[in-house]
Amino acid sequence: MSSWQLPGVTSSCLTMQDVLQTLPQWTESLKKVIVIGVSTTLNGDILKIWNQFDDFNHDQVFGVSRSEIGKPGLLLANISASSIQQDDYGKFDDLWKDVFQNAQTNSRHDEYLVTGCVTDIHEVLSFTQAYRKAPGQRYSVYQEYFESVYEAIAEHDGNLLRRRFIKCQSFVRFPQVTNKTKKCASIVQRETLTLRTHLFYHGGHDLDIDAYSVTMAMQADFSRFIQMIDMISSYWLCPMSIALYATDEEASRLLRVVKFSGALSTRKDIAIHIAFVDRDFEHYPVNHLRNVAKEGVITNYLFVSEVDFFYSADICQNLRYLISEIDDRERTMDKKAIVVPAFESRILTERSLPVTKDELVERYLNEEYEYFHQTKYPGGHKPTDYERWIDATEEYRIRWNRGYEPYLVLKTQDCPDFPKIFSGRGFNKGSHTMILVAQGYRLLVSPNTFMIHMPHWLSSGRKLYLDDEHYQKCLSWAKVHFDQSLYKKYNITERDLRRGGF
Repeated sequence: MSSWQLPGVTSSCLTMQDVLQTLPQWTESLKKVIVIGVSTTLNGDILKIWNQFDDFNHDQVFGVSRSEIGKPGLLLANISASSIQQDDYGKFDDLWKDVFQNAQTNSRHDEYLVTGCVTDIHEVLSFTQAYRKAPGQRYSVYQEYFESVYEAIAEHDGNLLRRRFIKCQSFVRFPQVTNKTKKCASIVQRETLTLRTHLFYHGGHDLDIDAYSVTMAMQADFSRFIQMIDMISSYWLCPMSIALYATDEEASRLLRVVKFSGALSTRKDIAIHIAFVDRDFEHYPVNHLRNVAKEGVITNYLFVSEVDFFYSADICQNLRYLISEIDDRERTMDKKAIVVPAFESRILTERSLPVTKDELVERYLNEEYEYFHQTKYPGGHKPTDYERWIDATEEYRIRWNRGYEPYLVLKTQDCPDFPKIFSGRGFNKGSHTMILVAQGYRLLVSPNTFMIHMPHWLSSGRKLYLDDEHYQKCLSWAKVHFDQSLYKKYNITERDLRRGGF
């Protein structure tokens, strides 16, 4: 709830077990209760409604219904008057009918006067300022205003609750803009970006896990996710934690997609977390989404991957075995990250995918495949040492080099956050790898697993990176800023990173 940043709203959460344990204690001394329908919106402090009990007789109840009988909006009731017992909450339905069938129409309505204009959310939501009544007439001064807000929310843009139509003080604190950062303010503001987040929007329960279970953590936009999820889940048979960058409307459509997806309709170990699209943020917040996916991982290990990859046969079982083997041999997996080699091909269909290392090596040597970004950005994966991997039968250690951005398996609880300043194209995974190396991590290449990139059209993020010279300059500034902060925090130099403890 904190990620929603709703002005003036606080929340707390109890588990169902907590509720069940405390419910008898509440009901033993409970004399008065307010029952609120799940779709009811209050336009003021509920304490003012609670205080209406002061005017009640011992046998009175009060109710407000927005629609037909049996569809409760809000009900105030004396427990003793309504004869509702501790273990008989079903009588609330009957009580609703009794209240509204016998409701009198001569209830008194207070007169309220609206003054001034709306400049703060508390004015809009105030009982004493929100309504005006002329003799013989009840009319909400802000009726059209509220209707427009409701219609916009009904059209699925929850960001309106944060800062759009309702003008209120923002809870977002951006870094102070200096002359050095003014020209790159959009980059700087990434660090304080907080997307509205709904963790475990779907799935993520009934997991069959043990000490060496691995969860794939990845992020995607809505359209790419729908296109790829069934194919990916046919390769990766272990748990998945997916951060989906989606609008409110797309999130509602997801529930329909689940019914038609072979993977989502049958597997319960695929957790989908919604990070709602912020239209004021022009870049795809890739590192922010990776952090959301990481937060949804409940296994001891996670594998940070992407939605555009296919995998070798039995990859999750092989990674589990490798983790257990290293842990047994070295007595710990702390400060170790396993690199999964990545490949790509210009001509690729799912039917032609190699599923074993022998098949892939043959095609790699025939130049049908190359390592990932070998042509576009060779430094991104070259340190994996693919020539050595061809004949490797056990994991081997490699050196870090600038720009290295491998796909890694590591302990969930020790995995640092991905730097949000790189929540766009450029250096988003590389910065995270630098943090790991600065913390003393050893990079170990998996000898018998691999991943293969699925070609796709040029992404909007890459297009921006290639076409916008100003963006490139700001990204370079962000890299320098990041390097300086990293070296200072860990008291190291780039030379120390390159040596990597060898």
